[in-house]
Amino acid sequence: MPVALTAGVKTYYETYGSGFPMLLLHGFTGSHHTWEHIIEPLQDHFSLITPDLVGHGLSEAPLEVDKYSMDYAVRCLCELLDLLNVSKYILLGYSMGGRIAMRLALQDTSRVTALILESTSPGIEDEDSRQERLRSDQSLADMIEREGVKSFVDYWESLPLFHTQKKLPENIRLRIRAERLSHRPIGLANSLRGLSAGLDLPIWNQLSSIDCPTLLVAGCEDKKYVEMMRRMHHSMPKSSLEEVEGCGHCVHLEDPDRFVLIVSNFLLHHGLVSKRN
Repeated sequence: MPVALTAGVKTYYETYGSGFPMLLLHGFTGSHHTWEHIIEPLQDHFSLITPDLVGHGLSEAPLEVDKYSMDYAVRCLCELLDLLNVSKYILLGYSMGGRIAMRLALQDTSRVTALILESTSPGIEDEDSRQERLRSDQSLADMIEREGVKSFVDYWESLPLFHTQKKLPENIRLRIRAERLSHRPIGLANSLRGLSAGLDLPIWNQLSSIDCPTLLVAGCEDKKYVEMMRRMHHSMPKSSLEEVEGCGHCVHLEDPDRFVLIVSNFLLHHGLVSKRN
């Protein structure tokens, strides 16, 4: 199994294909498996790197909460890219992975050639709302350790954020559920404690300094994030926005063919599509 020691944490990752490197960052309760439906069409054109973020999948789930912080996540990814000798790369992040991707793009500016953000946020601006989110995430973390992963996943899947996933074929819904259930309680709990959006200082005022071409993707049924991404689009001079009909929060799972087409057209427009010989 490909495992790298990054910032003292064992990070599991998989690689596929050849071409220009692309780093894909999953969301909370996800893993490298979340990208399975888009790997095949993309691997003919790109060298895909799909790590499991700390506490998720097959990566280490440390007991120390400080190893789940945003700064630590960015450091781990930079070290992974160094170990893989990646000099330039496309960065794609979904939801929590998108929050990490924005911070990574702001820090690793010389290597990030293009940025793709799906259903994500630059942060909660209101201090009271941030504190409320932090309290909520800490309460969920305690619930996971007290009641177990299954009880938490039952709750998580009932959230309105994921209501459109109920329309997916049963085999896909079962696969997503199995992925969520496979996580260790300490990994999910500490991810909520260390990577809570309530801990992130908002970076809305830094978005305009992201100088690479940026694609923003949101599902039309995910009203909150459609509005969020529209506002981000207005703040990012080099961005384009795609709103995908019939999809909710997770476009790459709900309509993978459409997602791949949108991403491919964006990268083709910017001259970043490579073909395998």
